[in-house]
Amino acid sequence: ISLILVIYPLTLSILFYLIINTLNYTHHFMKTLSLNIIGLGGLFSLLVSSAFAISSTPVGYVTQTISGGQFTTFSLPLYSPTSTGTVSAVSSPVITSSGSSFGTLSDAATPNAVKVTSGSLAGTYFPIASNTADTITVSGDVSSLVVDDTFEVVAVDTLSSLFGDPADGAIIGGAKSVADIIYIITSVGGWDKYFHNNSNWVQDRRGNPNADNVQISPDSGVLISRTDPSDTSFILTGTVPSTQSVVNINASGFSVWPQSFPQDIELQATGIQNVADLTSDDTLYIGTSTGGWDKFFHDGTNWRQIRRGNPIADTKNIASGSVVLLDKVTASSNPSVTTALPYTL
Repeated sequence: ISLILVIYPLTLSILFYLIINTLNYTHHFMKTLSLNIIGLGGLFSLLVSSAFAISSTPVGYVTQTISGGQFTTFSLPLYSPTSTGTVSAVSSPVITSSGSSFGTLSDAATPNAVKVTSGSLAGTYFPIASNTADTITVSGDVSSLVVDDTFEVVAVDTLSSLFGDPADGAIIGGAKSVADIIYIITSVGGWDKYFHNNSNWVQDRRGNPNADNVQISPDSGVLISRTDPSDTSFILTGTVPSTQSVVNINASGFSVWPQSFPQDIELQATGIQNVADLTSDDTLYIGTSTGGWDKFFHDGTNWRQIRRGNPIADTKNIASGSVVLLDKVTASSNPSVTTALPYTL
């Protein structure tokens, strides 16, 4: 994944990372053909000049690549907040934000979620089920919110809004035998499969029901299986996360953990080792560059790779915009993974 952010402030290390990765950007086919490549000199000038004029969370775009002939893991390292609010009252699952004037937030084609940005639930997403001008009803338990906690309303992608259709050039459609297959994990650790039939996104089950509006939350990820040998890339725009990440996972069985920061991190920095009741019998899967999987376990002190000698793997790189899979043997109640913000804004 190649990353370009176009609004300062950023730490010097992040800035250097962005400029270096700009070199890779020019090699990708872009879904949005009208976007021009920013030269290194222009990018640097923009970042420096913005340092004197802008004091906000950086926004920009990333390039995501779907690899040919293999599985690709995919998550969203940027997100799209549309408004903010402050909690004035809570009666879970209803959040009241006095003085707000929210529009419709639960349309099937343009769904939204609440992302808590302060307090004990900071970094947690809650899907929006319905709303009024100053109240939001979510899916999930928000009883831990307190008055004056803050939140963002965040646009949630669907299969249609994120991947488009084959004419956009990012995904391959047609019959199931040739189309890209999107795997989305279920709440019981199974997988639902989807593909574009050149008319709509459909689910791979009897009747192939329309799946255009299936949601892909900013705190989730998907697997993409491509039989065609060619790679394609496309652009995602959004805002750089400015809080810790909190991802709820399944009590047992398989779960998806998305690396949803626009910077690579090490395995030990994910916080997955702190999941309740994690044991050395649980297996973590990290995708390889050839579409396979490396496997790991945590021995209570270190991450170790499952191969001869079980070498320590705490510093294993987890790429921005990728996904890791956790197969949890022992069930636990409401497990989640909290990951600290890996940079300073």
